[in-house]
Amino acid sequence: MDIATDPVELPTEPNGEGSDIRESLEQSVPPIVVTKTNGAANGSTNGSTNGSTKTRSATKAGPRMGGATTNFIKVSLESIAAIKEVTKKHSELVKSCQAALSKLNEPELPDNATIFEPLRLACATDIVEAKIIALDCLSKLFTFNVFDDPSEVVVSTKRQAKYVVDADMETGSAALSPGTDRIPLIDAAIATIADCFEGEGTDEKVELQVIRVLMAAILNESMPAHGSTLLTAVRQIYNIFLLSLSPINQGIAQATLTQVVNIVFERVVTVRAERSEISRNASIVEVGESQTKVSEANSEATSQPKLTLSNMENINELKLAEISTNDASEIAVKDAFLLFRAMSKLSVKPIDNDALDMRSHAIRSKLLSLHIIHLILKNHIDCFMDRGAVISSNNNETSLLDAIRQYLCLTLSGNAASALAPVFEISLEIFWFMISQLRSEFKREIPVFWDEIYFPVAEMKTSTAHQKRYLLSIIKRLSETPRALVEFFLNYDCDATMPNICESLIDYLTKLALTRIDVTPTQKIGYRENLTRPLATYNLSQLPMLSIGKLGGHPPDPDANLNFPVEYALKMNSIECLVGVLRSLSLWADDDSLLKRPRSHTNGSVSTPSLQEDSFVAEEDEPAQFETQKQRKTQLLEGIREFNFKPKRGLQRLVDKGFIASKEPKDIAHFLLTTDGLDKQVIGEFLGEGDELNIATMHAFIDEMVFTNTPFVSAMRTFLQAFRLPGEAQKIDRFMLKFAERYVSGNPTVFANADTAYVLAYSVIMLNTDQHSAQVRKRMTVDDFIKNNSGIDDGQNLPQEFLVQIFDEIQHHEIKLQSEQHAALISGDVQPTQQGFFFGGRNISREMYMQASREMSSKTEQLVRTIGKLSKDSSRTVYYVATNNVDHVRSMFDTLWMSILAGLTPPFKEYDDEDTAKLLLEGIRISVHLACLFELDYARASFIGAIVQFSNLSNPEELKPKNLSAMYVMLEVAVSEGHALKSSWKDVLVSISQMERLKLLATGVDSGVVPDVANARVANRDSVDSSRSSQQNGFFAALASIGTKKSTLAEQAYHHHQNQKLNPEILSMIVSTNLDVAMDKVFTHSSDIVGDGITDFVQALTDVAWEEIESSGQSEHPRMFSLQKMVDVCYYNMGRIRVQWSAIWAVMGEKFNRFGCHSNIRVAFFALDSLRQLSQRFFELDELSHFKFQKEFLKPFEYIIANNQEISVKDMVLDCVQYLVQKRGDQVRSGWVTVFDILTDDAKLTDEGLVTKGFGFASDITNHHFDSVFNQGAFTNLVVCLTEFAKNQRFQKTSLQALQELKRLVKKVVGLTLPGKTAVSDEKRTSNDGDDKNGVIFVTEDFLDKMWFPVLFSFHDVIMTGDDLEVRSRALNFMFDTLVQYGGHFQPEFWDKICNLLLFPIFGVLSTHWEINQFDSQDDMSVWLSTTLIQALRNMIALFAHYFDTLNRMIDGYLKLLVSCICQENDTIARIGRSCLQQLITQNMGKFTQDHWDKINGSFDELFEHTTAKELFKADPLNNGTVPALAVEAGSENVEASASEAENGLDFSAEEMNVSSPAYNSQKQSAQEEERLQKTKEKSTIVVKCVLQLLMIETLAELFEDGELYETIPVDNLIRLAGLLERSYRFAREFNDDYNLRVRLWNAGIIERLPNLLKQETSSSAVYIAIMLRLYTDPEKTGPKQKEHIAATLLPMCSGIIERYVALEDVTQLRNINSWRPVVVEILQGYVELDEQDFLKNAPTMYDLVMQMFDKSLPAELRTAMRLFLVRVGDVYLSGQESKKEES
Repeated sequence: MDIATDPVELPTEPNGEGSDIRESLEQSVPPIVVTKTNGAANGSTNGSTNGSTKTRSATKAGPRMGGATTNFIKVSLESIAAIKEVTKKHSELVKSCQAALSKLNEPELPDNATIFEPLRLACATDIVEAKIIALDCLSKLFTFNVFDDPSEVVVSTKRQAKYVVDADMETGSAALSPGTDRIPLIDAAIATIADCFEGEGTDEKVELQVIRVLMAAILNESMPAHGSTLLTAVRQIYNIFLLSLSPINQGIAQATLTQVVNIVFERVVTVRAERSEISRNASIVEVGESQTKVSEANSEATSQPKLTLSNMENINELKLAEISTNDASEIAVKDAFLLFRAMSKLSVKPIDNDALDMRSHAIRSKLLSLHIIHLILKNHIDCFMDRGAVISSNNNETSLLDAIRQYLCLTLSGNAASALAPVFEISLEIFWFMISQLRSEFKREIPVFWDEIYFPVAEMKTSTAHQKRYLLSIIKRLSETPRALVEFFLNYDCDATMPNICESLIDYLTKLALTRIDVTPTQKIGYRENLTRPLATYNLSQLPMLSIGKLGGHPPDPDANLNFPVEYALKMNSIECLVGVLRSLSLWADDDSLLKRPRSHTNGSVSTPSLQEDSFVAEEDEPAQFETQKQRKTQLLEGIREFNFKPKRGLQRLVDKGFIASKEPKDIAHFLLTTDGLDKQVIGEFLGEGDELNIATMHAFIDEMVFTNTPFVSAMRTFLQAFRLPGEAQKIDRFMLKFAERYVSGNPTVFANADTAYVLAYSVIMLNTDQHSAQVRKRMTVDDFIKNNSGIDDGQNLPQEFLVQIFDEIQHHEIKLQSEQHAALISGDVQPTQQGFFFGGRNISREMYMQASREMSSKTEQLVRTIGKLSKDSSRTVYYVATNNVDHVRSMFDTLWMSILAGLTPPFKEYDDEDTAKLLLEGIRISVHLACLFELDYARASFIGAIVQFSNLSNPEELKPKNLSAMYVMLEVAVSEGHALKSSWKDVLVSISQMERLKLLATGVDSGVVPDVANARVANRDSVDSSRSSQQNGFFAALASIGTKKSTLAEQAYHHHQNQKLNPEILSMIVSTNLDVAMDKVFTHSSDIVGDGITDFVQALTDVAWEEIESSGQSEHPRMFSLQKMVDVCYYNMGRIRVQWSAIWAVMGEKFNRFGCHSNIRVAFFALDSLRQLSQRFFELDELSHFKFQKEFLKPFEYIIANNQEISVKDMVLDCVQYLVQKRGDQVRSGWVTVFDILTDDAKLTDEGLVTKGFGFASDITNHHFDSVFNQGAFTNLVVCLTEFAKNQRFQKTSLQALQELKRLVKKVVGLTLPGKTAVSDEKRTSNDGDDKNGVIFVTEDFLDKMWFPVLFSFHDVIMTGDDLEVRSRALNFMFDTLVQYGGHFQPEFWDKICNLLLFPIFGVLSTHWEINQFDSQDDMSVWLSTTLIQALRNMIALFAHYFDTLNRMIDGYLKLLVSCICQENDTIARIGRSCLQQLITQNMGKFTQDHWDKINGSFDELFEHTTAKELFKADPLNNGTVPALAVEAGSENVEASASEAENGLDFSAEEMNVSSPAYNSQKQSAQEEERLQKTKEKSTIVVKCVLQLLMIETLAELFEDGELYETIPVDNLIRLAGLLERSYRFAREFNDDYNLRVRLWNAGIIERLPNLLKQETSSSAVYIAIMLRLYTDPEKTGPKQKEHIAATLLPMCSGIIERYVALEDVTQLRNINSWRPVVVEILQGYVELDEQDFLKNAPTMYDLVMQMFDKSLPAELRTAMRLFLVRVGDVYLSGQESKKEES
């Protein structure tokens, strides 16, 4: 580009005054490099020359040099030669011009050297006119590519520079040797042109021509400038910009320099594009190789050492002097690198801070170089991202990015902390490019700048407000870049080796947001206006003009004219940043399109770059991995914090978590030395302790340090930077001893022994304190220091220069902890080192900042100077590129939300302006969205709580527009995030309730009438009254308190609540329809809530509704806003599926239960009416079979009628349910179940009207909806309902009606199960034999279980639990009538069920023998006997006989029941059981089978066993070993038994049998009382069993009096029954014969008189003998063997009885005689019936006994029996004698 043809708009201001800078110039133009004749100079040409100059003919030179070209060359040379001064002083020049002109006139054109030589000589003169003409000619030659042959020229190397340039750019050129040599033409040309500029005195026209021709030379395509030649040209343009006195020329130089930079970097893109095809082919192979190394990179990345300032000391610079290549691509890349490096080095040159002048060369140079660097990064970032752009050096390829990495970092480190606003701004902009575009490549460097410069600048008190504001603007950009934020979190906050950048940024923003700043409305307006103006000093969209005409003398102060507090601006900016972070996180989580967007230069997002160098590896993220890493890092930080608080416990925790390998001192020491964040003072205290572990750790800690070949003071500094030296002398001594030993071991030749190092170390510490402590007035001199250390080196003195060096170093550089110094710099506690001026005041703040800035820059520069080496040594840096995974946002938000909440909440309370409130509310809204999205319950609840606070609804008087804005945000959140609000719904809905209250207050309603839900507990009227009444103890006390009484807190809250007034300013906003619509949306959009969210919403709504009602107390107008909304929500959600509705109603139903039972009857009525309306709507929804939703939504009616004690409420329940049945009866499905449950509860009430009404309703359902009830499976519930009405204990009429209804229900059941059928007898069933030929049908099992059993069970239930005697009796009849009438259609299995579940349980009270405990009194038992037991038992026997064929299977149950009845202490029950047993046998004995008889035998066996009074023997005092002292009295309940006992010979007096149980004697011991009760029970048991044994004997006697039984029962069974009698006889005889036992029982008081079992003995023997004799005489039943057996058993027994009878004495044993006489008669009559053989055998014995009877009184019956016996004796014996006579 030709500047003449492409002019630049130049400034027209006059030249500014420039200062003389020659004294500061450091370097001349670099000498021209001599090239070989067959090579290129430093790669400056595209090809090599052949070393010879070739001439061309005119015809061949045509394309290179046409006629016009020849003419302008001739004119230029002639013009130069015509100049007078040239002809006079420069003859060589004239000769050269003439030679060139002569060559031009020849047919063959001259070579390039011939044309160039006169122009070079002209430029070397001091004649301005000649220079201008020569430069103009050179410009045209380059522009028209005349020099198209890369030829070489011979030049002299003995030229000297005329001045030293200010732009110090290293060109990499080597020095020329003296003499002459050949160099490339382009090098010679640019060197010649550059020499034309001689500094500030150079003619302006010459300056302009120099710029023009240098630009043309650089743009020349045939011989482009590269390497050092290019730098020479750029340097000279740069010098013109700095040194020219013409602002216009400065501007042109700046514009030209900008163009050159762009051209150089565009060449890289162009050349790389030409080679793209080759690069793509090559990359295929490289990618395959690189992928194999990724796993290695991952494993090595974690072991990289962390960058610290202390280990950054060197920089790896490319040795470009060794580069020699002909590759066009590499040459272009090298040019770009050299240019960037030159700008970087120019940018870090220091400036004089004492007298800053913006027009000074140093500042202008710094600004231009920084802007050019910024321009390069802005426009040519792709050059750096192209890994194919490499430079070869030492057989290694280095990418352009890696080559400029260190220089870019040095640029930032040298300028980032600058106090000069423009420098700070442009440096920060460069840093922003590093963050936004290069963050993956500068992963390790970015945190260095944050931690060492920008965070400190942000925290320093001495830094300017503009610096903080501009830094915030950069943070804001970062906050608005989602990908950058996420990647920062992944690569820093989740990396244990990196600082928490995101957390630090948020904490910093939160700190600013929490700063309390008072600001006036005017200042706020000023701040808003200031936002419209740019913050930057210069417009960075284009390069600013930096000529002296455009710059002022003084540095710009952007904060000079601000009309608002800068702190307020910082606060607002920090809030914007916080909200920006939230926006970015939300965008990342929600916007899928953004996640797929590639890297963009405008938004700074980063995709996976194609970087596969050793220093960088890009990997995609794995959420679980980062979660683990973050947790691990958090654990480490927690362990470090605990160590800083309690070292030992902290170390234990770190060992447990695996951060320290073990408790070995070496492992602990390594951790303490290498881990950041540990408190240096705590480390010192821990290592200084005297415990063995502490000392060993301290030794290992120092052994980790390396002091080899390190100066002593440097070693001391390194040593004391690792910890803070404790204050105790003993601890210091241990440290110094170990340090001395370690230093001497690494430097054995420095001191004679370790003692020297030990003493000197102490001396250095003392010197450091002496020289730098403010408390020391008289400081030590160098002589004092030398004297103090004399003779310490094993008796010798240390070298004096050595000690002086130590003294000077300590005096000028204090040994201090860098961490403490850094903190002091930030806090502003360090005083500036500069001394005050003689004139003018000092800017102490600026001086302090400049000192801190130098400190930060120095430390940062030290760090970045070793980045390249450290990166190379540590292999690769793994950078994780964020993918479209929202889990990263979850982890970020979970980590940062607390700080964000802290930053957003207080400002809302401080400022009332709309913009601030809107911004804060947006942040809260986004936070709620994120918390809901990621299910962070605690975060969600916290942010919702913040919105509630912002609304301030509890203080209507203080409401402001911003509070209403918060209300709208809350409503918006409720609509958008309703599915995930969970428990936070409660806060939202409470706030909505408060909003509705405010709307009522706004319409004029008294605040006392409308309670506030949130304040209801505090402002409760009852609590106020109670608290006041408790304080007033009387009239006089109250009177005395007048005028002095102070209201209680409860009273204050109450009066405040009663007198709340709204601010008139917001009345219109509250009554706005917009608010109504927003509130309604929360409920109308509830139908859009998905998942379990609707359940959470309903739960919260019901809770708030309850709190509203509770807050209203017994008000006539209770608050029911939320209750009404519950109903509305049901309507809105009618379309939900059944599963969701079941969950919803499970919550709502429970609350409706509470509402319906509320003490305020108005609430109950409203709840019931709401339920009625909802139920009516629910009935409209079709319900399929086997579902039960109708049943569920009607449940509250059941709960209310059962638990609300108000009659009117119960009545309304019935009305509601009845109304629903009337309106929707045809649609009722599962609801019938609940309807009948409601009526069942009604049947239990004590109000006659309600019971009657309910029964009428139930009857109506039975009559009109029976089919529906039956089809829906609610028949059982109907039966239960009617049963409960039948059991009602108060209203007999209704109970009887209910029984009748149940009876009619039986007919309905018959109609359904047995249509057209009547009762069937058991005989018909038997004849049918199970067939239905005679019309007998069996009810199916399903009908039996679902219909017949419920009806029968209802009767059973009334029988068992009914209170009314008539009702119970009638129910018993109904049940048995039903069984008798329809039982023929029942399956046998169903009969089993009836017996086991309905019939036998009626007698369940008898399940335990001898005890009936279910009656409270004897009267209750008598009633039960008279109304239930007797009738039921007889019906049971009759039913058994009626359906014998079916029920005979149940004979075991029947017999068991009868046995239980008989084995009872109550005589009535026992006799009823005995009677029924007789009936069972007599009525069915013709149908009994052998099995039945066996079971009957078993029952009699059981009865005889249970009734045998074995206790008579067990009660023998000899068995117990003691003789009880207490007498035993009989119970009054056994009067009848006692009478029988008297007959049995147990001699009890009447007085004894009527005595009740003795009173309890409190003086006796409990053991004695228990013993007495036990004896009483034993006596009662003996009596009852004896009576029952007689009863059983009597039963058998009566049964055998009936001849039919005798004929029916099998012989074996008859003999078994007789055996029971024999056993009873023998038991009684054994007892009666044991006279001593009877006496003992009598003496022991068990029986008060001598007992005997005479009646049992006589009656059992009599019956037994009668049965056996009848069997003996019955030939049909007994055969000969049986007769023989009977005779062998019976006759000896008879003889024994007669023998005992004969032995009785008439006087003393008359009673016994009378008892035995009937037995004797029976025996004698039986003997008469004996067979002749048996009679002959036994008659003699009996005859003798009969003869003895004549001594006794002989009643008629005995005489008759004796006569018959004797007649038989006579017949047998007399006939026998006669027979003998006849035979003889």
